[in-house]
Amino acid sequence: MTTYLVLYRRPAAAPDPMADPDPQAMAEGKAAWGAWLRGAGDAVVDFGSPTFPVEPAAGPYRISGFTILQAGSRAELEWLLSTHPHRTEGSFEVHAFARPPGA
Repeated sequence: MTTYLVLYRRPAAAPDPMADPDPQAMAEGKAAWGAWLRGAGDAVVDFGSPTFPVEPAAGPYRISGFTILQAGSRAELEWLLSTHPHRTEGSFEVHAFARPPGA
């Protein structure tokens, strides 16, 4: 199994949906994330959290949150991300955790 840090990217100029939440949109988002979490099951190591920039984004995207996943193959990881609710809001930046030398 490989462990992955999945960073959620949003366009830097996009409004923050948490800043002025629409109750209907929040309820729909919560349901979508809950369904994804149940479907992902044990692949979710750490559900993560939304994040907020300390400095303005230097490029066209900003990181808006993260999750840590485990997958037995690249295909399994791609399936987990293909069903992820963030896909409708932005994109992902994925990093595999490296094993320290000698570990």
